[in-house]
Amino acid sequence: MRRQYLIDLRLGHAQWRVNHLSETLTRIFSIPRYRERVPHVTLFGPCNLQDGVTDAALLSAIEEEARHHAFLPLTIDGWERRQGLHGWVIADRVRPSAELAELRASLIRKLAPLTISENAWDHDPSLTWYHVTVANRLPAHRAERIWQAMTNAKRSAIPRPRIPVEGRLVGNLRHLWRRYFHPASEAPAGIPPPPPCMPIDIPRITVVKGDVILAEFDLARKQWLERLDALGREGWRQTLAAYRREAGLERTGDTAKNRGTFFIGDTHFGHANIIHYCARPFSFYYPEDMDQTLIRNWNSTVGPDSLVYHLGDLRYGRGSRPAAGYLAELSGRIVLIRGNHDTDLPGDRVEVTDSLTIEHEGIQFLLVHDPLDVPDGFEGWVIHGHVHNNNLRRWPFINFIRRTINVSVEAIGYSPIALDTICGLIRKGSDDGRIVTHRPER
Repeated sequence: MRRQYLIDLRLGHAQWRVNHLSETLTRIFSIPRYRERVPHVTLFGPCNLQDGVTDAALLSAIEEEARHHAFLPLTIDGWERRQGLHGWVIADRVRPSAELAELRASLIRKLAPLTISENAWDHDPSLTWYHVTVANRLPAHRAERIWQAMTNAKRSAIPRPRIPVEGRLVGNLRHLWRRYFHPASEAPAGIPPPPPCMPIDIPRITVVKGDVILAEFDLARKQWLERLDALGREGWRQTLAAYRREAGLERTGDTAKNRGTFFIGDTHFGHANIIHYCARPFSFYYPEDMDQTLIRNWNSTVGPDSLVYHLGDLRYGRGSRPAAGYLAELSGRIVLIRGNHDTDLPGDRVEVTDSLTIEHEGIQFLLVHDPLDVPDGFEGWVIHGHVHNNNLRRWPFINFIRRTINVSVEAIGYSPIALDTICGLIRKGSDDGRIVTHRPER
């Protein structure tokens, strides 16, 4: 039997976070056997090769189109439910960027003569459904029940499964029987998380042959990686470093001579787990790369005569150094707004406070770590951290309705942002009222 091919996008540095969300949802609804084990966005296929077409010819055709892109942006934006060929599908909705849509269209033109595709979208691109599958092959009644719970507008508490009380052993056996053999009778075991909103840049294209990776194309480095290199830690580290440079997230310039006022928050120096939790573009196994990049970006942006407000959570975790060690490497005069993880701030060396009010160009700003700590009645703008990129619907980089500015590093491109830039954006406004994340100028 011929082995099929699939060209897809694995979610890279966001893979852990998307996997965690899928695992959470399938655990809540007791449907682990329906979960998609390797979340991805399909680019082309599944397909077979035409007679005489080799693996090398397929990879060459993909590279010819892919090498025009340094990375592929997309946004996971909520959930969707659709009927598939073998049951119902619940998925993360994907809003493709123009670059992603352009690449898919060019791949269809390039690969159509070389392949026999079983995907209707490859024959009619207007039908394309960009998504990341959470659960597949669901019976209709289960999919409907799950969907109603996931999309509950009030997000009210959902009752947990009732454990029978007629004796611990008998009750637990009855509960397990209902869960695994009659799961539709069980209520969800928790409250579903809010719909996701995740901007993601994809740094590689994956080609799967059968059930294993044939090769991955590194978009930033313009080279194919064989399976072992694609799965290796060092190869992934190099991919992310090249991607950060291409995306403007890692600066390589000299020490800055800028003056002015800057903001940044939630650096979490030394905290490896934050790489997973917030889908930071670094390898979990090399958190020192994150620290070095954040320090370099800071010093390439902030001059020695600048004022920097850090909005909390400077460092965290067992792998981090004392706060004073990081502060000694950072340029500018630093004022620390205390965060919930700040326990060793050197108050004798830098100014430390719980909150602060400043004014610039006639605009009043309250600086506070947690935006929920804003006092009632404050009518100015709030600059805050704390929320990272965990709820970008409510706490995007800038929200013109709530008058909040999120300067967690994930929302501002991992470099301090100038107060003049913030004021310029406030005065300019936004058509849709919100900017999800800010990308620093290269």
